Order: sequence, then C-alpha cells, then structure tokens
Amino acid sequence: MLEYLYGAWNQVPGESWVSIYRSHNRCSWDMIHDKIAALNYGNGYVNASIIRVAKMLRRAIRENCPSIIVVHNHPSDDSSPGAEDILVTRKIVSCGQMLDIKLLDHIIIGGQSHVSMKEKGLGFGDQEAR
Repeated sequence: MLEYLYGAWNQVPGESWVSIYRSHNRCSWDMIHDKIAALNYGNGYVNASIIRVAKMLRRAIRENCPSIIVVHNHPSDDSSPGAEDILVTRKIVSCGQMLDIKLLDHIIIGGQSHVSMKEKGLGFGDQEAR
C-alpha cells in the first residue's frame, strides 16, 4: 500500500489526503476488507493544506467503520511532521473519540520515506512524547 502511495504522489504538486476506512480496529496493511477513499479534504498547497475533520470522518460514519488510517504527502519530500500535522492528528483523534471512530495512524509520506505519527507518539494524547 505505501509503495502505491509513494508512486501516486510523486507527481502531485500540493498536499493530498487519503483515508483508509477499516472494518476492524487493527492497524495492519491487510487491505482485504478496507475501503480506500482518495478524497480532496481541502486545498493543498506546496507546503500546507487546509482540511475539515468533519469531511474526513463523514464517510467513516456512512460506512459504519470503527476506525480509519489517514495518509497525506509532503511534496517537499521531507516526511518530518510539523506542528500543523500534530494539530490535525489531535483534532482527528478528539472528533473520532466523540463519534466512536478510532484513528489508528496518521502517516506522512515524503519522497520515498514515511513517518507514522502513532509510532512517534505525536498527536495521540497520552502516548505523546512531551
């Protein structure tokens, strides 16, 4: 899956977002039962994007998915998370908790590398490195 996204985003000039709607609450790349939605969640620029978390979670609600994985790119080829990435992750986690939809991970792809916000503990509340 990540290899596909690496290739797909090499030609994209601005930030783009993809949500993977999980039919279960496990964070794995077994995509057999997943629904992938490549939706434009906001205006993507070379170094930023504006997204609405409500728009991102809408399909998860309609599809009755208990969890999602969010992936977006950094066209700069630097997959390092910035302050806005952490803020967006916190918003998705918070809104998801209210709706009983778990954010399993927020992955940032830059060039041929990626960062898992979950693994880094960024934006996921009590796991967050302080």
